[in-house]
Formats: sequence, C-alpha cells, structure tokens
Amino acid sequence: LRQEIYVNIWLGLKQFRGDSKMSTWIYRVAVNSALMALRSSKPKIETVSVDFGLLDISSEADDVQRENLQALQSLINRLEDIEKAIMLLWLDEHSYDEIADIIGLKRNTVAVKIHRIKEKLSKQI
Repeated sequence: LRQEIYVNIWLGLKQFRGDSKMSTWIYRVAVNSALMALRSSKPKIETVSVDFGLLDISSEADDVQRENLQALQSLINRLEDIEKAIMLLWLDEHSYDEIADIIGLKRNTVAVKIHRIKEKLSKQI
C-alpha cells in the first residue's frame, strides 16, 4: 500500500494545482489510495486497533489528565473510521477548511459532523 501511495503521488504531481498545501494534497492522495485498496480487496482486509499516540504525555502530567486522555482515546476508538479521521484532525488543530480538503467533504459538512461527533461522545461519557 505504501508503494502504491508513493506511485500515486508521483503520477499525480502533474495534476497538483497548488490550491492547497502540498502536505494536504499528499494526505488526500494517501487517503484515497488507502480507500481504493480497501474497496478492491474488502474480503481480505483484517481490522486492527490503531494507537493514535494520544497518550504520549510527559511524566509531569497528573493522573487525572492521563485518565482523561485514556478515556478520550477509548471514545475515539469507538467511532467510525471517517469520524475518527475528522476528530483526530480537529484535535490536531486543523481548520474546518483544511479538514474538508483532506477528507474530501464540504466545509459545512465537516462542521456538522464535528458537532454531531461531539454530541455522540458527550452522550457516551
């Protein structure tokens, strides 16, 4: 998959218009390549839990903060894949416009999804 992503980036460089950051475009190519791989080989795919690194906190952090981060990671892991992607980008402080570019949705759709995901998470707390 990694090689396929590299090839798709290389082949698509001519089509990069510069409307967004290069990193955003590369992220989008990688997501599309991964989605296409999932669609083409759906029965062969085995899902695994992914550690998103949310718990990389310093030893100075208190136990309450560590517990809160663990709870947040647990809640995020229960979300659907697209919801996980949106929330992790939002937690990384990407703007709605950047998230929309990366995920391939409209800005307003991203805003609505983030609002609904927040409601969903707050109900699970």
